[in-house]
Amino acid sequence: MKQIFSVLIVTLALALPTASAGEQKVDAIRFLVEGLSKDSLWTNGKYIRLSLPSDEPIEQLVSSYLKKADFKMGKIEDYDIEEMKTCEIPAGSKICYNIVRISSDQGGKFLIFRYDKNGWWTRSYDAKEEVSKATAEPVRLTPLRVAAGK
Repeated sequence: MKQIFSVLIVTLALALPTASAGEQKVDAIRFLVEGLSKDSLWTNGKYIRLSLPSDEPIEQLVSSYLKKADFKMGKIEDYDIEEMKTCEIPAGSKICYNIVRISSDQGGKFLIFRYDKNGWWTRSYDAKEEVSKATAEPVRLTPLRVAAGK
């Protein structure tokens, strides 16, 4: 029997909430984690530090981060939390990160949070990278350059 393989390019931020017959839902956070796990230097560079308690609700972390971060188009004014997960990066490392996928007035974003002795370390990624379900490989995972706002 001849098998037909098709490559479907899916935008991470627009991962379908339901799958039609024969298709699987794209797990955008999993693709992000797999991509970051391949880069041992992904935590390097500038970041915004949040001075909040370790048990701060994730919704408050997101709100606080977005109040401080200035993106290319300025502040994000309107957003919805689409998905939240806790993941080890890389897998098996015992270093856990809270990853939040949001949709916003500036498009989809991934927000990453990790608590340490100095407060919350943060990083954000644009969620417009495309992935191929055939290769399960994320492409162009470049951290967003954000400046701390006032």
